[in-house]
Amino acid sequence: MATELGLAKFHLGILDFAFLAPYALTQIAFGSAVDQLGSRTALSLTLLGSGLAMLSFGQWSQFGILALLLAINGSVQAFGWPACVKAVSHCFPPEKRTTYFGLWSTCMYVGGVGGTVLAVYLLSISWRVAYLPQSIATIFLSIIIFLFMPGNQTGSVTLPVSHGRNQSSATAVTGQKKSQSGVQALMKIQCIPELCAANFCIKLVRYCFFMWLPLYLTEQLRLSTSVAGLMSTSFEFGGFVGACGSGFIVNTVFGGRMLTSVYTLLLGSGAAIVAFITLSHWGTSIQVCLLFLAGAMNCGVDPLLTATIPSAIADVDGTDMKAGLASLINGMGSVGVILEGPLVGAFAGRYGWNSCLYLILVLSFVGVLFIRHSMRHQRNLELS
Repeated sequence: MATELGLAKFHLGILDFAFLAPYALTQIAFGSAVDQLGSRTALSLTLLGSGLAMLSFGQWSQFGILALLLAINGSVQAFGWPACVKAVSHCFPPEKRTTYFGLWSTCMYVGGVGGTVLAVYLLSISWRVAYLPQSIATIFLSIIIFLFMPGNQTGSVTLPVSHGRNQSSATAVTGQKKSQSGVQALMKIQCIPELCAANFCIKLVRYCFFMWLPLYLTEQLRLSTSVAGLMSTSFEFGGFVGACGSGFIVNTVFGGRMLTSVYTLLLGSGAAIVAFITLSHWGTSIQVCLLFLAGAMNCGVDPLLTATIPSAIADVDGTDMKAGLASLINGMGSVGVILEGPLVGAFAGRYGWNSCLYLILVLSFVGVLFIRHSMRHQRNLELS
């Protein structure tokens, strides 16, 4: 595409921003609309809008139109995650959500691998047809979900927490009126500001590894392109395993204490990064193991922070604003995704690649501090 249309790296960066910025900002500002629309309606409209936006993407050559279509795609996709969180949370009782949210969240990694394989095959034909099959499949899936997905939970539903300690817990966690669902009201709920800030740091670190690790391995550690590419997948594979096992870890190792689980996993991820920095000269096998561990623990907290914990807070609050809370936390994390490119590029260009690793390390432990600060409310979540 870049060759045929004469696009420089700057233009490709703008296209990336055109998708990511609307995605993050729409989640933050309007994600709570899913609670009013209902999970089935919101998810159907998300898939339909995304498919229609990208259906004709390959037929255009004007840069402005390509950017506009990506912006529309990002805006409508912003409702997908909170809609799924709301739907899944109503399918399982609270004590089983950690397990099922962890398994469900692996779709990101499976879809990423599958999409890459399909894109490589379609690009061998032409980049202009690379978006067509996925768009058609997405539109078809939106119809299937609208017709057959059970339930369409909407609005604010009061849960049975009006007795004993649960009532006091709800008051301690929120102090807000149950009808409030705007961004300002959601940010006043205890735990939510810290979780948003922590997810910002965590996702920034995660996407630094996703986007820049191969380049670091080739330019700093002098590995061949093929070896660096294969080694970088160890972080992603670790993320897949961590997401799968997050529910098991919370329930069996930490006795259901979700924030303690996140805190410990983030500490472990930071320790793995420290070990990677100091022991990288020990050889490829050690590097792969450490990247796997860092990915497993960094990505393992994602379903907890953006799905399980928001659902638990909504239960304690006595409302059904699961989608609004999930979208706010996930949206703030996506802001970190937007900033990682310019931030890492600036640090690498000015101070070298090692400075980027130290930046990642600092951000990891800043996220740990925010989670630590939120742990004072953990007992309230356990009472849900």
